[in-house]
Amino acid sequence: MRRKSRRYLVAAACLLAVSAAAVGIALASSSATPPPDWLRQVSANVASENGDSSPTSLQFALTTAQDAAPLVGLSATDPSVQSDPGRQEYVVVMTGQFEAVNAFGPGAPPPKGTTVVITVDPVSHTILDFGITPAAVDTASVGGLTPFTLQ
Repeated sequence: MRRKSRRYLVAAACLLAVSAAAVGIALASSSATPPPDWLRQVSANVASENGDSSPTSLQFALTTAQDAAPLVGLSATDPSVQSDPGRQEYVVVMTGQFEAVNAFGPGAPPPKGTTVVITVDPVSHTILDFGITPAAVDTASVGGLTPFTLQ
């Protein structure tokens, strides 16, 4: 009888631990800091200007120029990154159906893709870099990204 009681006790403890972890994850994601309103507006403008005013997902992070560089197709040794690799930037990753009609040369078709990435200066609110790709980007260099909506 003791063994059976111990098994129930162990099972109950495991269930309690899993439940506590789930609640912790839910609380952590619900308490994530939202993007500044101006970043939401910049993101909405970029999405709309590139053919998808309602992206299926948006994520952001405040990071460094060096960590954001790979997301927009730059290397950490790029001169624009090396001039101030620790400079703070917001990075925004959008998923949808995009066509960069303003980002091509004469006679070339506009680039299309399902992912748009921008970096934005947190002081001037200026877009620093833009990238469009037909595939998801590896965001490991910036760590965790926070989901957000345009509303």
